[in-house]
Amino acid sequence: MIRYMFAEAGVDWEDVSFVPDKALGGIYSSSSSLVKHFGTSSFQKFQKECREKGGNSTNNLPMLEIEGKFYTQSLAIYNYVARRTGLYPKNAEDAFVVDNIFQHREDAMTAAYELYFGAQTREKFVNETVPKHLGNLERLLGDNEFYVPGSYTAADLIIFDLVTNQYVAQIPDVLKDYPKLAGLVARVGARPAIQAFHASERCAKIDVLPIN
Repeated sequence: MIRYMFAEAGVDWEDVSFVPDKALGGIYSSSSSLVKHFGTSSFQKFQKECREKGGNSTNNLPMLEIEGKFYTQSLAIYNYVARRTGLYPKNAEDAFVVDNIFQHREDAMTAAYELYFGAQTREKFVNETVPKHLGNLERLLGDNEFYVPGSYTAADLIIFDLVTNQYVAQIPDVLKDYPKLAGLVARVGARPAIQAFHASERCAKIDVLPIN
């Protein structure tokens, strides 16, 4: 999501990540191997360094650094970057819409992770979780082109990220019963900046969640 906002705004950035343990193949290829990487000394060292820089005792990932200042906590970073890049409304009512969608996305993301790590069966995910979360996101969109009527915001971008990189990645035809949401995803995905980012070498280098 942070990278998408930077791409939309034409902001250059540097990716800094931990080096996967070579003993585990140098990459993670499944949910089980991903968990193993989290227990390696290389990841723990990287996490400790981030904690020290961010100044928090909890997990500081993702972490954003701008001119020597460090920003932590995902939702706070999304709001901050959205404001800095013009993707956050100035009107209080519209700002609420964006914040509300951000929170709905967190709920839907947690559910997607449950499927990925085996805490939820595929059958339950398809029959209960998808209608609950994607159905709600479609209802909130209604007949509007974007979540804030007449204005493209970070709310649209964060749902594009959620649906594309979590739900569709795990259930390819998940949008078949949600045409309005599918339309939103298509509109965001067709934006020149997003298309250019997806086609870039930088995007190709990003680790993605391997699907079991």
